[in-house]
Amino acid sequence: MRSAPIDFSRILVCQLSLLGDVLLATPAIECLARAYPGAEIHVLTDTRAAPLLENNPHITRIHAVNAADTTGIVRALRIALRMTRSMRFDLVVDYQRTVLTRIVAMLSGAQVRIADTSGLHLRPFYTHMVTRRPGYAARSKVDLLAPLGFEWQGERPRIYLDEGDRAEALTELDALFSGEASRGGEVPVAEQNAEAGGAVVGQDEEHGSAAGSRRGAWRGRLVSVDPTQARPCRRWPEERFARLLAMVWRAHPELVFLLLHGPGEEEIVQAVHSAAVEQGVPAASIRYAAQPLPLRTAAACIEAAVLHVGNCSLPRHLAVATSTPSLTVMGPTDEASWTYPWSVWGGEPHEAAMSPLSCAPCAVAGSKGDCGEPLCMEALEVDAAYSALERVLSAAEGGAT
Repeated sequence: MRSAPIDFSRILVCQLSLLGDVLLATPAIECLARAYPGAEIHVLTDTRAAPLLENNPHITRIHAVNAADTTGIVRALRIALRMTRSMRFDLVVDYQRTVLTRIVAMLSGAQVRIADTSGLHLRPFYTHMVTRRPGYAARSKVDLLAPLGFEWQGERPRIYLDEGDRAEALTELDALFSGEASRGGEVPVAEQNAEAGGAVVGQDEEHGSAAGSRRGAWRGRLVSVDPTQARPCRRWPEERFARLLAMVWRAHPELVFLLLHGPGEEEIVQAVHSAAVEQGVPAASIRYAAQPLPLRTAAACIEAAVLHVGNCSLPRHLAVATSTPSLTVMGPTDEASWTYPWSVWGGEPHEAAMSPLSCAPCAVAGSKGDCGEPLCMEALEVDAAYSALERVLSAAEGGAT
């Protein structure tokens, strides 16, 4: 990274959504903080994403708004006026170019306002329009700072967890894998698993597993699993996740699995849980919380895991942010865009199992998105994903750097 030619004192980074994109913006924020150590760095983001930025030492202030309420010009103008009346900015970096962020950029008073190359109608809002290179998304976000002389040097996304976050995760995991009530006693784990068709803790001795029989039994053995995805065409079938976990458990019976889910995704994890138990995974070795975990608690659980496995969604970025090895099953999404290039920059392994279809991936840089069909995810076989998973485990055990 070259020294930036202008000394900024107050910087605004605009990244409202999605959750993964907010986390992937943290390397750019880190670069700005290093280049301008005396500057205040403010971030305009969605209320739902704000927990991902809490405790970040590079951020002075988080301006959290409900992004869904900012699409109208009148509401956006009110928010922008409230922000810019109380403070002025020297630099605005806008990753989204929404109605709100455009108005904020215009009213900010910033001498430098940077955004993605786009239509001519956006040029009045910005001083610099940048074309970002295809490739890893965090690098692409740093590319937006090119007018200031920045170059990505392998900085990875980061979430800054504290002891409170880790204590909450410890409590949750102990409750889940010791057979006690989860989420503060709201729903007993044994009860939720029975409802999902699984065996109750203490009744799976016939499987030869003592997993979950005592507190802390999951330590050093936990695999976090995210079988969810908001877009069905990017979600691997639940039955295949279950078969994969069964194959992993047969080869590594000491491992236990935590199924992660968000609001409205309970049926997905229930289906994976039931199918995995039918495939032979002891119910005591595969758990999920009755309610979605808070973002920071989920991140702390992933940090405590020896491996993360899932679809291409926020948890796989949390795995990179917490230095947990990961395997992602991918179809329409581009491996180069969404997988941290650890083989180049070092660290723990992060790999992807890709669909074999010739048309995949279709959601690549410059495209309008994926085709919306689940064909490529359905074409990805369990054996291929298992082989990739074993490579990740082998690399992690070998201390890959």
